Amino acid sequence: MRLKYFFLPVILILAAIVFWAYIRPEISSLQAARDDYNLNQQILQNVESKKSALETLSSKIQTDDGSALVLNYLPSNKMEEKIIGDVNYIASNSGVFLNNLEIVSSPSPAPGVIVPVSPADVKTSDALQNIQLTITAEGDYNKLKTFFDAVQRMSLLNTVKSLSISTVEKNSSSDPAATQSAVTIVSKLVVDFGYLKQVKADDKKLANFNSSIDNATIQKLKDYTSNSTPKVSMEGIVSGSSNPFLP
Repeated sequence: MRLKYFFLPVILILAAIVFWAYIRPEISSLQAARDDYNLNQQILQNVESKKSALETLSSKIQTDDGSALVLNYLPSNKMEEKIIGDVNYIASNSGVFLNNLEIVSSPSPAPGVIVPVSPADVKTSDALQNIQLTITAEGDYNKLKTFFDAVQRMSLLNTVKSLSISTVEKNSSSDPAATQSAVTIVSKLVVDFGYLKQVKADDKKLANFNSSIDNATIQKLKDYTSNSTPKVSMEGIVSGSSNPFLP
């Protein structure tokens, strides 16, 4: 009986040593392998989604006019390119994520101009051009507020047509089995940009240009400027008024 009570603690100690020396490292390696498996599964899902998008885009290019599909993703003029570049720059500085940009260009008549029934009679060369940009941005409140303020302060003439804001819950962990989620704000902003179409100068329109020089105004302006320069001695030292701060 006494030997039984003596060997029982010894057996427990040996079992604990075996557990910490051999079994626990195996459990840790299995947990690490499970985490790697979950991470690789998420990466595989992202690759599969991108593969599906590429296959869909490839089928559209093969069935439809491929050039028209590609041109839909490119700006049609320099003003569209400038607007897209400025919005991307503002979004990068504000720290928001741009989910989508939809741009539509259409000429709009100047204020007070009555548009006739026939579109062929409309002269849009000197009329105000209009570009409508729909921006879908994502971020927190302060970053989106900074982004909205910077957009409406852009150098181009712009008018905010509409703004809609909603909240979306997203998983904040890389593990798909995790239940922890974070709330982010998604906004949809519609802005109209106006600009005048660039025109070339015509010499015929400059026939009545007065090219005479107003000498009286030039002389009056010269009176406000000093044309005198200090004299230079032979030694290269400028001679003029003495420095009042020297002894």
